[in-house]
Amino acid sequence: MRHMAMNESGDTPRDFKNVRFLIVDESAATRRLLESMLAESGAERIDQAAFAAEAIRMMEQTGYDVVLCDYRLGAGRDGQQLLEEVRYRGILKAHTLFVMVTAENAAQKVMGVLECHPDDYLALPFTRQKLAARLGRLLRRRDEIGAIEEALEGQRYEEALALCEERMAAGCAEVLELLRLEADAFLALGRLPQAEAIYARVFDRRKAAWAGLGLGQVCYSRQDYAGAAAVFGQTRAAHPRQLEAYDWLARAQASLGDVAAACQTLADALDVSPRSIRRQMALGELALRDGDYRLAARAFGAAVALGGRSIYRTASNYIKQARALMQFDTGGALRVLRDLRRDFNTDPEARLRAAVAEYMVHRLVGQESGAQASYEEAMKIYGGLMAGGISPEAMVELARMLLARGERAAAVEQMRKAVGNRHEDEALLQEVRAVFREADMEQEGEGIITQVQDGVVRLNNDGVHLAEEGRLDDAIELFREALRDLPVNRTINMNMAKVLLLRMKRDGRDPQSLEQAHECLERLRRQDPASGAVQRLAALYHEVAAGG
Repeated sequence: MRHMAMNESGDTPRDFKNVRFLIVDESAATRRLLESMLAESGAERIDQAAFAAEAIRMMEQTGYDVVLCDYRLGAGRDGQQLLEEVRYRGILKAHTLFVMVTAENAAQKVMGVLECHPDDYLALPFTRQKLAARLGRLLRRRDEIGAIEEALEGQRYEEALALCEERMAAGCAEVLELLRLEADAFLALGRLPQAEAIYARVFDRRKAAWAGLGLGQVCYSRQDYAGAAAVFGQTRAAHPRQLEAYDWLARAQASLGDVAAACQTLADALDVSPRSIRRQMALGELALRDGDYRLAARAFGAAVALGGRSIYRTASNYIKQARALMQFDTGGALRVLRDLRRDFNTDPEARLRAAVAEYMVHRLVGQESGAQASYEEAMKIYGGLMAGGISPEAMVELARMLLARGERAAAVEQMRKAVGNRHEDEALLQEVRAVFREADMEQEGEGIITQVQDGVVRLNNDGVHLAEEGRLDDAIELFREALRDLPVNRTINMNMAKVLLLRMKRDGRDPQSLEQAHECLERLRRQDPASGAVQRLAALYHEVAAGG
């Protein structure tokens, strides 16, 4: 006999008949148990997956309402890595509830899971009644405010505000959640006084973590870094396990120039939750900037170790670990670079970056023959990659090697390309500045950065102006020419795709323009697949592609 799910207070049954579930668990017995619990609670649409890769394929094809995922998923990606990947790639839809189910009780692993912000966390064992009640509550909450969260995720902030007002007028029980969402929309729109009023009122009365984080971000947006640090510090004191408060506090401290304090704040957070790859990377970046090479090597080493099957696995972590190690352990640096070659053996750019870093190590210890061999290997790989281009990060590393060899003009050309492709990326610009500083070209380098940035902005503005005048063909030609030199510039790819799609909406679809728009979209997806702007552009692309 099927039952209807009750909420945790025992009233208002929830009908699961039309709710689509996906159970992800390596144990067939556990999958059967959860399926039985859901079926007894009235569910009829239940799919199963044993491993992360299978779950990702199913989520790409089907829009699920609820994913129940075990933390342990065998030898592949675990539940935390699965959640990170589907969120990063934009596979996890705004309306989908992701619930982690696990018998794991180690505090550090639990914190790692919670940092990924699943919609809920259920510790085994639990009863059918508890499962049904928890899911019923989550689904009711989604019904109440899910449309607002979806509007925020899609960067439709005015729509989110209107929905908040509508739900408040209707007497929605989720009053605090509505206030949070309303304040977040104001913050995203830059309407700081309205956001501040809500955050301050709630933080003063309740010390709610979200209100403290929001209030601190208002201060940070005003470049009041001291005020931001004070608020984030208060939030951390009130909520010592709210790790976003540590991250924001570290950011404010770094903006105040106190890099050592920022490093300590991140280290404190990692004591609570050491499995955060992104926090290890942030700590490594700060330590490298501050010249604390041992700390940087440990942090990037941890990021490498944790990143095995994660979406955040990247060659850059190996390179930066090696850069830190070469300051005090050249043998260790070379071992890390050998690991990089092994783990990314099919990636020519990774091999290029390894060869460049090996050149720097050999040069540091006076091994001229080794340095020359690494240089020749790097330039050979680069020659093979030139048609397809290399990432801005690799351009900066190549420039560092060329400057060390006295090839100044070639190095500056690489730096120009790197800045042009990422003219708004502050982290990359800081790295470019560091390379110019190392070569005693700080003032000249700053002039080059400004010149390239101004040129990209002017070019983009010209293209947008042409499009606004209705001269879409001219705008497309201008953006196409720009992409020959700046193939991964986010702004230019975005505008090129938009103008191509607008022209097809006006004049009708054509295969060549559709292919060019698709190429731009794929470049954007590789950079930031979860971006609301990228997802909206993808929706426009599919609309045009299906239009005939």
